[in-house]
Amino acid sequence: VVAGNEIVDEFEDIAKNYDFLLVATSSFNDGDAPTGYDKFLNKMYSALRASNQREEGTAAPLQGLQHAVFGNGSVAYEETYQNMPRLTDKLLGQLGSRRCLMRVEADEAGTTDKIVAQWAKDIYAVIQKTT
Repeated sequence: VVAGNEIVDEFEDIAKNYDFLLVATSSFNDGDAPTGYDKFLNKMYSALRASNQREEGTAAPLQGLQHAVFGNGSVAYEETYQNMPRLTDKLLGQLGSRRCLMRVEADEAGTTDKIVAQWAKDIYAVIQKTT
């Protein structure tokens, strides 16, 4: 388990070193990246720009990786609710990763603990099936 910004230096090797990337994030203020996540977000954007300019037949940066995203937020911020988890899920897919489980969106005012527990069980089942 690492904060998003801590894995930035390994970004180019994520798909080589890992089979799965599990992301838990929220949105902050007006849908911005939370503390400790902005460098990871910027790295995904720069990788996407570079990926869009790659030669035909060259693998996408996260090709072969599978991901799942857990979003936590508050529906009180209805205009920006789940912006960062949704954006993260989209960017990972555009970078070649395959979603192995549908994104989960939890409202912090609800039963987040139960939702997290179910997500963990679902992730475990997916990993067991593919390994």
